[in-house]
Amino acid sequence: MIRKLTEKDIDKLFILEKNCFFDYWSKNMLQDELKKETSYLYGMFEDDNLFGYILLSKCVDEVEILKICVDVEQRKKGIGKRLIEFSLEDIGKISSVYLEVRKSNTGAIKLYEKCGFEKIGERKKYYKDNEDAVLMVKSL
Repeated sequence: MIRKLTEKDIDKLFILEKNCFFDYWSKNMLQDELKKETSYLYGMFEDDNLFGYILLSKCVDEVEILKICVDVEQRKKGIGKRLIEFSLEDIGKISSVYLEVRKSNTGAIKLYEKCGFEKIGERKKYYKDNEDAVLMVKSL
């Protein structure tokens, strides 16, 4: 089941965040996103377990995917694709969706391409470790 995340989910969200990312966001940063009117945060649950989440930011009719995370043991099961599809449908009328992804993250790039995203450029030395980011967009 996919649903919007709330303050009650913050502990589970933070645990998943820490398990998925080397350079993870703090609990306070995640709580701040939950409070923003422009942020949309959805989670994939089975029973009471959080297996994945997506964080998006909306400005007028454009959306940026800021984060997407799926538990390591739950990857390659379509959770990421379902999170993307559900969230974009739930947000409402939008014209385009943008994201940046590590150039080395070929699994994520393949997922985004399956969801209709196209590469439109690179951001050199975008990440703290100087890795480049691939800029992708999906027009709706």
